[in-house]
Amino acid sequence: MEHLEKEKLRNLNTCPICNSGSRIINLVKTININSDDKLYLRECRNCEHWWIDPMPEQQYLNHLYEIGSEFVVSSGYQGREKPEDSELNRYILRFLKISEDIIDLNYLEIGVGPGYLFNFFDKKVKNCYGVDPCSWKPDKPTIFSDINRIPKGIKFDIIVIQDVLEHLEDPINMLIKVRKLANPGCKLSCGFPNKDALIAKILKGRWSMIRPIGHLHYFSSKSIKKMFKKSGWEIVKKYSYRPVPYLSYYLKNFNFHSKNPLKLIYRIFRDLVLKQLLFGKDQWYVVGKA
Repeated sequence: MEHLEKEKLRNLNTCPICNSGSRIINLVKTININSDDKLYLRECRNCEHWWIDPMPEQQYLNHLYEIGSEFVVSSGYQGREKPEDSELNRYILRFLKISEDIIDLNYLEIGVGPGYLFNFFDKKVKNCYGVDPCSWKPDKPTIFSDINRIPKGIKFDIIVIQDVLEHLEDPINMLIKVRKLANPGCKLSCGFPNKDALIAKILKGRWSMIRPIGHLHYFSSKSIKKMFKKSGWEIVKKYSYRPVPYLSYYLKNFNFHSKNPLKLIYRIFRDLVLKQLLFGKDQWYVVGKA
């Protein structure tokens, strides 16, 4: 059985975003169902950011992702499911607000995963680079396990960091690194957990996004502003959204079959009414500009 190497975790009772004091919210178990290890969920008294304490060192995290450890990913996980082409197009048009004519632009994606979005851009831009330590990333010469391996001298016009910052020891450090790789006017696309969401405030440590040590950070509106300012990015837009942003997509994939009608009614109320309509917007989407 795999064990958490606690000597590779550091105590962190001051906020990783603004260095202010904190309070303990809950004691939470890791996502490894075979482990009894528990860690603290903390909240900053100033910017209201949430994080996991003690915090794993980034080198240790990279190793865990590389081997597919059940401390950072669910058992059998092999990256995000393949989105439909129409969803990719919506992502481009709705989120990044760029034209289809991007043949002269350079693209960088942090957290490539299985490469669905990366492959979409790879066919459209001049240069397409990616970073991901995971074993399931595509075997391409322009995808590296470490951001420091990107060739010197290249600058990017589009940078995507979707569902990544919450997995890192130091999200500000990553934003600083990609800022140094950005051309003037470069657009940065980010998505991560929203701890200001009503469901997060109600459930706290029982919120489904609390997944240590896979998820380490949970962002407030205040902590986002401080993080982007410290890293040199201008926030163009910021809003909360559902993990599945289109209710029609969720309805199409919802299982309405059940032998017990009362259980079906309960699932409809829980998953469609509560989770999607009332409490569903537990993710942030942020666009930055260099």
